[in-house]
Amino acid sequence: MRYILSLLSISITLMGISSCSHSEKKKEKTSLNKGRAVITVTPKTLYSQLGVAEKMAARVLSENCIITDTLLVYGEDGVLVGKYGVETHRLNPVTIKTDELPGGTYTMLLWQSSHSNNNSTWVATGEKFLSTVAITTEKVGISFQRALGVGSTTVTIDGKMTKTALDTKPVGSIVEMRVDGLTRQSDITQLDVYALDNWYYGVRLDPAHRGDSRWLVNSENYYANVISYLKRGQNSEYFFTLNHGDDMTLMMWAKKSDGEREYMATSEHLQLHTGGSSVYYYNIDHADWLAFYDKRSEKSLMY
Repeated sequence: MRYILSLLSISITLMGISSCSHSEKKKEKTSLNKGRAVITVTPKTLYSQLGVAEKMAARVLSENCIITDTLLVYGEDGVLVGKYGVETHRLNPVTIKTDELPGGTYTMLLWQSSHSNNNSTWVATGEKFLSTVAITTEKVGISFQRALGVGSTTVTIDGKMTKTALDTKPVGSIVEMRVDGLTRQSDITQLDVYALDNWYYGVRLDPAHRGDSRWLVNSENYYANVISYLKRGQNSEYFFTLNHGDDMTLMMWAKKSDGEREYMATSEHLQLHTGGSSVYYYNIDHADWLAFYDKRSEKSLMY
């Protein structure tokens, strides 16, 4: 009996030594394979996809508009290991360099927008874990230069500097609001257009989220969701919205100089897709929508 127990003790000891040896070798290999990732980002790509690259180039030169690219790096366990960023006043390519990372495969998430005077439209939440990270906003009537783009890639660190390019794709669309006759309405101070179906207020960044699970949606507070507006003296302006769908409903209200609000019009059965650029055209004198169309294809957005 003692002989058997002795053999068992030796066996367990050997297994422990073998396990420790394997673990130490893995740590040693990871340590020896340390390296950095160098990510090249071209800010212009986002605005070109949305059809506002020229307008954005003019805006960053003429105003205090700063383009920000933020890189989030996650390990194989889905935990954040690094956060990096770069700011620029140009649309030219920029470079983001990570710290030295242990050998392994990493998920890298990139999100891009702009801010002025440190007044940001978008906020990153749940950054600690890949499964929870998202970009959200509480603002409505978002100007085109605050457009949001996201991108992702996997990078393997294996003992050397790893270089790759990563650009963002738009997660919303550009809406140009045009109104004829607003300057002749002395009692109207502002026109607001609401998307009544849902309020899309954020997007999850984990590539595992696809389709509807990707979006953060409030279906109970859509009257707070102004996607575009014009003030007295304007007849056209560009906006960015996360809202999209194949059967959307838009409603227009006027703010009056006496503080009252007046219902103007409703338009249903509109198509609005992410990555697009569209025009909503309204004639206030005739109290009618003149057109809804995709700016690139010139196709109607109405069924």
